[in-house]
Amino acid sequence: MEKNEIQDKIKEAHATADRLLTQAELSSKWNKVKVYMGETVGVATRWHVLAVIVVVVLAFWSPFSSAACSMKTDSWGNSKYTCHDGNSGTLTTDAWGTTRDSRTGTRYKTDSWGTTRGSDGTSWKTDSWGTTRFNDGTTSKTDAWGNTRYSNGTVCKTDSWGTTRCN
Repeated sequence: MEKNEIQDKIKEAHATADRLLTQAELSSKWNKVKVYMGETVGVATRWHVLAVIVVVVLAFWSPFSSAACSMKTDSWGNSKYTCHDGNSGTLTTDAWGTTRDSRTGTRYKTDSWGTTRGSDGTSWKTDSWGTTRFNDGTTSKTDAWGNTRYSNGTVCKTDSWGTTRCN
């Protein structure tokens, strides 16, 4: 046999092998769990990799990340807050019961009916069932575990150190 004949036979053998191996056989072989030296080994497909990437991105990025804040009350009774978007300020209450936000300058006062009104137009009131209703339509309630859950999806929790964190 000459060199050209051998190369032709090899090409013909490759073509026959390609025809016999269908795409279904190849994908089923790669999707099965293999056993290698007595240990089961899973094979990751591109869908597995895509799912892992999506989970990692969602774990580190949240549409509520700009709203995440923490608040701590100091020994003078002032509440200092810091948000992840860089905003921070202090809530101080004077002798007449007016609370002022140092960052925005907004003042809050509670009237004799229990409604708290802000100088920026916000107001809220807590009913006898413990539900707080805000003038923008949102509500909040504290559950048995101490989490304050708002109707817009925000959840706040105060830890044992007195720091309140919201997501």
